[in-house]
Amino acid sequence: MRRFFPFAIVLAALGSTACGGDDEPAGTSALQVPDDGLSANCHPFRAAGTCGVPFPSSVWLEDDASTETGKRQALPVELIDAAAKSKTPFEPARFNQRDGFSSATPIVVYFPERLDGSTLSSQKNFDASLSPASATLILDMESGELVAHMAELDLSADIAETDRQPLMLRPAKHLRPNRRYAVAITKSLKTLTGETPETPLGFASALRGGKSSDPLAKKALDALPDVLGALAKAGVPKSDLLLAWDFHTASLAESTKRVLSMRDQALAKVGAEGMGFTIASVEDAPNAEIHKRLRGTFKVPSFLSSDDRKVAETELVLDASGMPEYQRDADYPFELVIPTNAVDKGPFPLLVYGHGLLGAADQVSSGHVRQFCNDKGYVCVGTDWIGLSVAETADIGQSAAAVKAIEDLNRLPWVTDRLQQSLVNFMALTRVAKAIAKDPKSLLPNGKSAIADGGTPVYYGISQGGIMGMSLLAYSPDIERGVLQVGGSAYSLMIQRSTNWNEFFPAIRNAYPDRVTQQLLMALWQPLFDDSEGSGTAWAQGVHPPLPGTKAKHALMQIAVGDSQVANLAAEIQARTAGLPLLTPSARQVWGLEATSGGSDNAIAFWDLVREPPPETNATPAEDNDVHGDIRKHPLNQEQTDVFLKTGKAENPCGGPCSFPGFAP
Repeated sequence: MRRFFPFAIVLAALGSTACGGDDEPAGTSALQVPDDGLSANCHPFRAAGTCGVPFPSSVWLEDDASTETGKRQALPVELIDAAAKSKTPFEPARFNQRDGFSSATPIVVYFPERLDGSTLSSQKNFDASLSPASATLILDMESGELVAHMAELDLSADIAETDRQPLMLRPAKHLRPNRRYAVAITKSLKTLTGETPETPLGFASALRGGKSSDPLAKKALDALPDVLGALAKAGVPKSDLLLAWDFHTASLAESTKRVLSMRDQALAKVGAEGMGFTIASVEDAPNAEIHKRLRGTFKVPSFLSSDDRKVAETELVLDASGMPEYQRDADYPFELVIPTNAVDKGPFPLLVYGHGLLGAADQVSSGHVRQFCNDKGYVCVGTDWIGLSVAETADIGQSAAAVKAIEDLNRLPWVTDRLQQSLVNFMALTRVAKAIAKDPKSLLPNGKSAIADGGTPVYYGISQGGIMGMSLLAYSPDIERGVLQVGGSAYSLMIQRSTNWNEFFPAIRNAYPDRVTQQLLMALWQPLFDDSEGSGTAWAQGVHPPLPGTKAKHALMQIAVGDSQVANLAAEIQARTAGLPLLTPSARQVWGLEATSGGSDNAIAFWDLVREPPPETNATPAEDNDVHGDIRKHPLNQEQTDVFLKTGKAENPCGGPCSFPGFAP
């Protein structure tokens, strides 16, 4: 049911209406809010016409003693403005099962004036955001510490002067789970004309003592004394504020419990060597690097409503408590490569390979991968990252689930739920690969399996495989270390900064033309991605305790300087969150990371091919500089990958910074 503020009291001098009721105490003023006709379910501190910002905010949380945080989201249907051309109402039920906001969320706010970006702390100057004089502030209300972050204006390539230009705050590392944070915009923020933006009406009214009996407005007012008090202790008086509010992050359990439950249910059925497989084809010596290439399907417990790859409308089936329910045993594709060198030098360790964005299992026999597996000595196997594989594209015969999800926020689970199932698929594949290699069709000429007995499988993922690999490491009880190449975390950050966004942006622009709504949508995407990509598991990696049912995991992130497909910023945020040290001497200097000169069991390493970098804004790069795919072809990069996978130690093979201008594979 929609609730509307009463507009009986007209404050002509302010051009505003009063929010409250006849039961306001005598001598108090009613809280004033914009006279924009929006629902009382919209934020009382908003700029006119922007229901869902500032976001996230505790006004959309309810108390719930059954959750770890004691909170639960209560997003209203009105959160997404009617600017959507589709007019499809927002369906918040899936979001409102969560016990707080994503730790990887961008913070979105809007002022009608054109703002001066030079007054904001950038990714080149995180230290500036730790000063009480900063134009934007994030405060950990538990520790009392200011949180390092960057702030940026929407600088999308085709943004027009007539477009509403949102402001986004992005923490230097993902926020701590289950924490209360305050956000402040101060009078250090300036417009392009050098003036101070106008304080939002509701916040100004609240500072003057405005009161309200409206439930949602009362939440904002009740929280404000704590917020103002915490900011004052941090050196920020309320006289310096343009806007301030609070929110609470979800627990780590919230973003991991669904996949953990699926993992435990599935692997209990899968057992040590899988539930069965079908070999559809065996190719002998298809090229010089491959002795045998096997393709087929393997059985895996499925929690999806449908496993038909041509059906877009697929989601996890959830029980009354919001947890995934087993549906059936499904068949998913695999490709297993036995390298030529295994004939004389095998058996080899098992390497589980994760393909790139919108790829498929067959990338395991692509040129670079098969050459690496043969030269370094691995039996390599892969399956599809369903959700963002070729099956979800709009190609002929494919489901187009990814495009359809972009067009309608309510469809996003068609992608993110599949990604959760894909983690289960990869964990099941890790086990069944051993059985596949023992099949008579797979054996080496000496009659033995190509996979060494007793070895621990390792993981190597590129691009999408690097993004999903952080979570596969976190959840898998079998894989203890992996190389995550050209990946990162937080799709709400990565997607606009990628050349791949050029394929998707027309769809979202047509469905949601308003720029503020677009950024709000990406903030709303994030919690659903947290369940699968590294944004939800980075707090269980590196220096942090591992997830239940697993041992400590070890990751080497290999990052291409100036990557135009996965922004360096996304990788650096993930490394800071997980506490990975920077392998030195480094081709790129990174704020907030400890240094290691080699021998560490976790690290982030940068490889620089010295090409034209993308913009350091959210403007989508116009062209791909190809560093994303080229670093893996450098022999020293392959050496570093092999050493880490075999020894668990991150070493620098370059004799200095790994910088190679002119390298052309």
